[in-house]
Order: sequence, then structure tokens, then C-alpha cells
Amino acid sequence: MFLHSFKYSFKDLIRSRIVLFWIILFPVLLGTLFKFAFGGIYDANTKFKEIPTAVVSDNEASALKTALDEIEKSDNPLFKVTYTDKETALKMLENGDIDGIIYDDILNPTLSVRSEGGITESIIKSFLDRYKSTAAIIAETAMKNPAKVPEIIEAMSEETGGCLEPKSLSTGNMDPYVTYFYNVLGMACMYVSMAGMYTVIRNQANLSPQGMRINAAPGGKFSMILGSLAAGQLIFFIGIMLSAAFLRYVLQIDFGISFGWTALIIFFGVATGLTMGFFVGSIGRTNENIKRGLLLGVSMIFSFLSGLMVGDMPMLIEEGCPIINRINPVRLICDSFYVMSSYGFNGRMAYNLGALAVWTALFTIFGFVFSRRRKYKSL
Repeated sequence: MFLHSFKYSFKDLIRSRIVLFWIILFPVLLGTLFKFAFGGIYDANTKFKEIPTAVVSDNEASALKTALDEIEKSDNPLFKVTYTDKETALKMLENGDIDGIIYDDILNPTLSVRSEGGITESIIKSFLDRYKSTAAIIAETAMKNPAKVPEIIEAMSEETGGCLEPKSLSTGNMDPYVTYFYNVLGMACMYVSMAGMYTVIRNQANLSPQGMRINAAPGGKFSMILGSLAAGQLIFFIGIMLSAAFLRYVLQIDFGISFGWTALIIFFGVATGLTMGFFVGSIGRTNENIKRGLLLGVSMIFSFLSGLMVGDMPMLIEEGCPIINRINPVRLICDSFYVMSSYGFNGRMAYNLGALAVWTALFTIFGFVFSRRRKYKSL
């Protein structure tokens, strides 16, 4: 009976255009809109870029030039250096083409920046201060042991370049706007609840002709419902994975994690959404449209609280009522992506997946309890 129910539920769900739209096409459309709205904002305004700097120097073999050249050769260079004369450098600074001018005086290099200043100017100053302290060591060495000066210069260049090379605190995607796409997938997992509700509706004799035939037929009701849920889990897991693949490979959204971890998170999310719909569909004798509206409303509330509409919403909730973030299924899905991207698998990630599993178990148990209690006087 399980296989029979799985087979026909699979065919039935594939033909449901409304369900397929909300679960597969709608996330793709919403993700595309988000891409147009947020795509490139992080790279343009937030992501670290090389600091354009001019150097005025008459000495082609200076220690400062050696240090700057080493920094520019690194994988993530801190500075983009332009060697020029003083007059040109001042014009570039005035026009905003560079953030600072370093005057390469062998004894005491100096710095000129724009009057308003900023973080990039502070970085240039920090570099120059470090260079000066090291240059003092070189001068002292030159007086005591001139033969060691080339060795000291080389060591200074390597040390300065290594210390000032930008390093990421995380191996994942640091773009804050990527959380909107995490939430899109979380919302899609909650929309699977409509398929879970449909599984119940088609098995209820008072709500569908198909339910009359199922309840009149011999066989275990438990195995029939379980077969329907299994079919829904397979179809919509594949469907949302296709949506995730579209976001990742077509829209070029970097989730910051492997596709295997993406699949695991989505699997748990689909199971939670599917069984939530099964549970709601099992309660009472309310018609299908009311239950569908309830599930859509609940899914949207979960998504809103997770930050789909207002990105800072989870932080506001964390300050006021953090328990909501610990039990909201969409937030658990979104946070799983974030944690895996930033820190890898840890206790927080285990809690998120465990909480989704608990929700799935509770929805399934109570869904079967309400389904088993339903009896009919006649069919």
C-alpha cells in the first residue's frame, strides 16, 4: 500500500501547477528580483578594495619602494601604487583619484591625505608608521654593520607585506545581502506545507471524492499517508534544489557552502514544511482554501521574522525575544546557511538541524493523531 500511495501521490503532485508555482517558480522569480535589487551592492560599497596611493620618489632603489612592490605582488594587495611627481600627485589627490600621497624621503617619509580623512587614509598612515620604525632599525644596522643592510631590507619587506595583507575572518561569503537569498529558500521550504496539506485533503472523505475512495478501500491508512508524504518529500526536495541551483549557477549567488551542505539543509527544511502542512490539514473539518490561506499566512510571518522583508529583523528579535529565532523554522534554515558559510559545522549548526528535526517529528506525530481520530458515519 505504501508503494501504491507513493506512486499515485507522485503523479498527482507533479500535475499540481499551483503547488509547483509557489514552491519552485516563485522562489526563482523572487530570487531574480533580489538579484537585480541587491546584486553588486556589497562589491561596490563594502568589499575591501586596493587603496589607490601615489608615491613621490626620486630614488628607484629605495627600501620603501621595495616594501610597496612586495605588497603589490601579494594575492590580495593592500595598495595600488602610482609613482609620479609631486605636482601630478597633488592633482590626483584633489580629484579623488588617490587616497593619499607618500613622499619618499629616505630619512623621514611623509604622508599627505585629503582633509576629510577616512579609514583608507588611516591604513596608509599605519603602514607608513610601521615602515618608519623598521627604517630606524635599518639605519642603526647600517651604522654598526653595513653588510647586513640588504638582509634587513628583505626581511622588512616580507614582514610588512605579510602583516598588511588583507585577510578574511571567514572562508564563506561575507556579503550581508546573501541572507535574503537564504530566506528565499527557507520560505520555499515552508511553502511545501501546501503539499503536505494536500496530502491530507486527498485522504479525507469529507473533503474530496478521492478521499472517499481511499477511505472505502482496504489497507492501512498509516501506510497510505506515509507514502504520500514520502512522494512529497522527494518531489519538493528536488524542486527546491533546482531553485537553489538556479540561484547559485545562473544568478551567480555564492552561498558560501558546498552544494552537499545546501542539499542537507534543504532536506531538513522541506521535511519541516511538508509535515507542518500535514499537521494543519489534519486539524478539524475546515475546507481547503481556509487551510491554504492559513499556511500561506504562517509561512509569510515566519519569513518576515527571519528577515526576508527587513534584513535587521532577526537582530531586533534577538535583543527583544531571542526564543523566536530559536524556534522559527525559516530562521533556523537561514541561520544554518550562515553558520556553515562563516564557521563550518559546529554546535549552533547541530542545534538548527536538530530543531528542524524536532519540528518535523512533532508535526508528524500530531498529524497522525488527528488523522486517526477522524471517522465517518457513511461514505
